[in-house]
Amino acid sequence: MSDGDTGMAGSMGRAVIRLRRLVITVAAVLTVAGGAWGAGMFDVLTPGFTHPGGEAERTTERIEDEFGRRTWDVLALYSSSDLTVDDPGFAAPVAAKAAELRELPEVARVEEPFVSEDRHARYLAVTLHGADMTTREDAYVRIADAFAVPGLTTLLGGPEAILDEVNDHADGDLARSQAITMPLLLLVLLIVLRSVPAALASLATSVLTLTGAFAVTRLIAGFTEVSTFTVNIIMILGLGLPLTHALLLITRHREHLATGAPPGEALAGALRTTGRAIALSGLTVTLGLSCLLLFPQPFLRSMGYGGVATTLLATAAALTLLPALLAALGHRIAPRPPRPGRTRDSGARARRLATGIGRHPARYALPSAVLLLLLAAPVTGAVFGGTDERVLPTGTDSRVVAETIRDDFPGGDPEPLHILLSGAGPAAAAEYAARLEQLDGVVAAAPPETADGAAVLRVHTRDAATSPETRELVGTIRDLPAPAGTEVLVGGAAAELTDILADIGSTLPLVLGLMAAALLAGTYLALRSLPLAAQTLVTTALSLAASAGVLTWTFQDGPLSGPLGFTATGSVDALRPVLLLAVVFAVSTTCQLLLLSRVREEWLRTGDHGTAVTGGLRRTLPVTSAAALLLMLAVSGFAANSVAMVKIIGMGLLIGIAVEALLVRPLLAPATLHLMGRATWWPDRGRGAAPPDPGPVTAAARPREDQKETA
Repeated sequence: MSDGDTGMAGSMGRAVIRLRRLVITVAAVLTVAGGAWGAGMFDVLTPGFTHPGGEAERTTERIEDEFGRRTWDVLALYSSSDLTVDDPGFAAPVAAKAAELRELPEVARVEEPFVSEDRHARYLAVTLHGADMTTREDAYVRIADAFAVPGLTTLLGGPEAILDEVNDHADGDLARSQAITMPLLLLVLLIVLRSVPAALASLATSVLTLTGAFAVTRLIAGFTEVSTFTVNIIMILGLGLPLTHALLLITRHREHLATGAPPGEALAGALRTTGRAIALSGLTVTLGLSCLLLFPQPFLRSMGYGGVATTLLATAAALTLLPALLAALGHRIAPRPPRPGRTRDSGARARRLATGIGRHPARYALPSAVLLLLLAAPVTGAVFGGTDERVLPTGTDSRVVAETIRDDFPGGDPEPLHILLSGAGPAAAAEYAARLEQLDGVVAAAPPETADGAAVLRVHTRDAATSPETRELVGTIRDLPAPAGTEVLVGGAAAELTDILADIGSTLPLVLGLMAAALLAGTYLALRSLPLAAQTLVTTALSLAASAGVLTWTFQDGPLSGPLGFTATGSVDALRPVLLLAVVFAVSTTCQLLLLSRVREEWLRTGDHGTAVTGGLRRTLPVTSAAALLLMLAVSGFAANSVAMVKIIGMGLLIGIAVEALLVRPLLAPATLHLMGRATWWPDRGRGAAPPDPGPVTAAARPREDQKETA
C-alpha cells in the first residue's frame, strides 16, 4: 500500500472515530435486523450432495421421468428372536403395516420381498414423495412413528433415517459442547485483554459478523442452492477472524495509549498500521476463498459463499464497529490508565523465543520444515471417499439397520446401483442383467423392470457404496459395451460419489492454483516484496499439507479410532479436506500477514533486518497465539461430537490451527526471514511502501481543525 493509501486509512479511521455514535447505532440496527432475518437461513439451506450434470444425476432424473422414483428413502427392519417371517404372528402384522404405509400421502412406494438368511428378520423398502431432500426429510419426520409393529423389534434405516439421526446427534452434541466452550472462550478473552469493555467490544464484532453472514447467505440462497455445510464455515470464521482482528487492533491501540496519546489519536495511529494490515489480509483471504466458487458442486461452492461473506463482514466490522466502540470507551479499554512513556512488555517468552531464532535461525527453520514434511507425508496415500452410516456411533438404529442388511440379507445391500437401459426390451434387459451378475463385486441383479422400451435394473454390490471397490465397479459397468441400440446409464449412491470425486479431482488443481495466485498477489500488495510473497505461499502450503497429512493418518488409517470414538472407513470424505483447506487458508493467511506487516513496519522504522524480524515476532506472537487459542476453543465443540463427519471437521481444524500456531508462525516463518536477510525486501527494499508508523500525533502538531474535532 502506498503512502497515499496509508493516509487514506488514517483519514477513514478519523472519520469513523468522529462519527462513532452513528457507526455504533447503524451496526446495532444491522445486527438486530440481520439476526432476525438471517435466522431464516436455516429454512432455505439444502442438506443434500448433488452433482448437476453428472451421469448419476442424469440417471436418477431419467428413471424418475420414466418409472417414478425408485430410490429407497427409508428401510424399516422388523425382527424377532422367536418368530420367523413365515409365522402368522410375524407375517400378518408386517403385511398389514406395508398396506397401511402405502395409504399414507407421504409414501410413494413400498417394496417388501426382503428376508434375512435365518428368516428371523425382514425389511420394507419405502420410497417417499418429494422432489428434494428437504421435502422428503419433512415427510419422514411426520411418519416416523407410523412404522412400528407391536410384538416385533422395529428399527428404521435408510438415507432419511440416517440424516435424521445425524442431525439429532450433531445438534445435541454441539449444543452441549457450546454451552461449555462459549463461557470458556469469554473467560480466555477476558484473561487475555484484562478488560471487560475490551472483551465485549471484541465479541460485538463477532456478533455483527455472524448475523450479517447469516443474512447474506439467506439472500444468496434465494438465487441458488446453498448447502447446510455453509453454517460450519460461517461459525468458525465468524468467531475466529473478528477476534483475531480485535486482539491485534486493541493491543496496538494500547501501545499508543501507553505513550500518553489521547484515545482518539492513539486509535487513529493503530488504524494507520494494524487497520491497514487487517484490510489487506481480508482482501487476500477473500480472493482466495472466492476460488471455491469454481467448484460445480453446490455443497462445495456454498463454502465459497459463506467464506467470502464472513471474511468481508469480519474485515468491515474490524475497521468500523470496533474503532467506534474503542473511541467511545476511551481509556476504559485498558485495565488501568497507562503512564506516559511506559509500554507493557509483550511477553518474556516471546522475547526469548524471538531472540533465540535471531541468533540461530537454521536451528529452528530446518527441524520445523522437516517436522512439517513428516506430518504431511500420509497425505500422499490419501483415499477419498464419502460418508455412510458409519459416521454415527456404534449401536445407533440406522447404523444397525445398514449393517444388518449388509451382513444378514443375501443381495440386500441398502444402497444398490440403479441402471437405466433406454431402448432395451425385456429380453435384452434380462441378458444384460445376467452379464452384470458375472462381474466381481456384484452380488445380484434384481429382475429388470421394463416400460415403453426402457428398463431399470437394481444391482446389489458386495461392498459398501462408499468403498473404492464399488466405485471401481461403477467404472467397469460404464465401460461395458451396451446392448445394440441401447443407451446405458449408471446411477445410485456409489455412481454419484464416483462423479463427485472425479469432478473434484479435475477442479481442485485449478482452485489451488488460483488460491496460490491470490495469496501471492495479496501478500505482494501488502508487503511489496516478492521473497516475502513466496515465503508466505510456501509456509501456508506446508501448513495445509501437514494438517491434511495428520487428518489422513488419524481418520483414514484410524490408529486413534478407539480413544476418539469413531469408526475408520479406510478413506477420507472429500468434503472435509476442502473445508479444512478453506479455514486453514483463511486463518494462516490472516495471522501471517499480520505478523509480516508488523515486521515490515519495524524494518521501515529501524532499517535493520534482524531487529525488524525479532521485534515483529515479539510484539505479535502473544496476541496471535491468544487468537489461536480462542479459535481452537471455538472449534473444540466440533471435535467432541459423536458424529464422525462433524468430529473430522473439528479435529482437522484443531490440527490445522495447532500446526500454524505452534510451528509455522512462531518458528518457521521468522527463521526463514532471518535466513533470507535483507534480500527479503526485494525489489524495492522498502522504497515506495507504507512509511513507518509515526505514532499518534501530539496535540501541538495537530492541525487546528483536528484539535477542535478532538475537543
